[in-house]
Amino acid sequence: MEWISELDIYLLVTSTLIGLGAGIHSYVTSRAMAHRRIIDEVTDRVEDNESRIKILQADNSRLKEKIEAMDLHDDIETLHGRVTDMSRTVSEQTGQMKQMNQTLHLIQDYLLKK
Repeated sequence: MEWISELDIYLLVTSTLIGLGAGIHSYVTSRAMAHRRIIDEVTDRVEDNESRIKILQADNSRLKEKIEAMDLHDDIETLHGRVTDMSRTVSEQTGQMKQMNQTLHLIQDYLLKK
């Protein structure tokens, strides 16, 4: 009868180990599936971002080509000339306004002395 109790102990230990092994296996398998799903989602996002980046790079290169094709130097030179002309005109008008102001003061002084 002694060997039966030893056999029961071995069966109990074996069934416990098998149960633990099955539990560990199911945990590891579920985690692996979750990780695989997360990796797939991240991969999809990365691929989507890569396609967006390619589109933006193409747009960027097209814009650079358009900017390089523009003759901005001549446009800026024309604008500078116009601003200089306006500055000269404003300076002339300022001088005329000062002269008119002095004339008005002379007229006022003449009228006040009369």
